[in-house]
Amino acid sequence: MSIVNQKELADIIGKSTRQIQRMTKDGIPIHSSSSKQTHYDSTLVIQWLIDREIQKLTKEGDYDSEEERARLLHHQANLAELKEEEERNRLVPADQVDRLWGSLLLTFRTRMLQVPKSVVTRIIGETDEQKVVAELTDEIKQGLEVLSSSEQEIIDNT
Repeated sequence: MSIVNQKELADIIGKSTRQIQRMTKDGIPIHSSSSKQTHYDSTLVIQWLIDREIQKLTKEGDYDSEEERARLLHHQANLAELKEEEERNRLVPADQVDRLWGSLLLTFRTRMLQVPKSVVTRIIGETDEQKVVAELTDEIKQGLEVLSSSEQEIIDNT
């Protein structure tokens, strides 16, 4: 325990004597006081300052235990809802979606790259634009049907 006067306390805590006077009015602990001088227990004053800062932080919202508890409950509820949706097969894991789309795109790419080779013998020498368009359209539709059946097959296998 170190008993100090106003000037000494100001030097210890890095404040002016005027700030110490204001803090005294705000409730800083006083060890003794006379008409000439006020004395302070520096240990008690430092603890008072720490407590005051903690109160400020709590009031300013830097940490609100009720708010944090509400956030935790909210996130726990969200996780429970996701788990329930997964159990009801309403939620598909991202890796399954990636595999499905990867397979579908590969099938689509392969089928579309086969269109020229498949159609060339049927349209070679053809001068009627409508017949060329009809052949290409028919081949693309067949490719899309294959893709559609592949999609269902892939879904059934997951």
